[in-house]
Amino acid sequence: MKKQPKRDARRRQVVEEIKNGTPKTEIAEKLKVSRWTLWRDLSALDDLFVLENSEEIKELKRRVGRALLESADNVLTGDLAPDRANAWRAIMSDFSELFGLNAPKKTESLSVNVEADPQKLGPYQWFCFISRDLSFEEIKGPIAEVCERLRAGKKPEPMPQPPKDSPLWHPAPKELLP
Repeated sequence: MKKQPKRDARRRQVVEEIKNGTPKTEIAEKLKVSRWTLWRDLSALDDLFVLENSEEIKELKRRVGRALLESADNVLTGDLAPDRANAWRAIMSDFSELFGLNAPKKTESLSVNVEADPQKLGPYQWFCFISRDLSFEEIKGPIAEVCERLRAGKKPEPMPQPPKDSPLWHPAPKELLP
């Protein structure tokens, strides 16, 4: 727990520097901390603010919600022009973002490297694997030629037909329900 008083003192300095309008990069340099440490301090201060003011924030969210619903009703009834409502909504969005009323956003990215064994792939997957770095234009002509050569060596097979007594040839008459 030896680090706690030092961390609290640093966070108080961060708050003072932000009040003075000092840019975050300068704050980090001035306090001789990394930008990640500064970011963690600011996140902790945000969390602390929310904890200490949770009831006020809930009430503020309720007010903003009521105001948004009221403006939507005014647009629907024609009492408020849609362009004015959009301008007001943008102001409210900035206000909500400023006071942290918006839900937090989280972005994740993922990178996957796959090593495939062409011998274990099915025909289509195998083709996709061996042609992965070629464009459609590069493979269209040669593949069409190969397919034509393969078709030329085969005799056309007759299309399979259903047996002569199949209902597909002579469907039963439909009965109409009374």
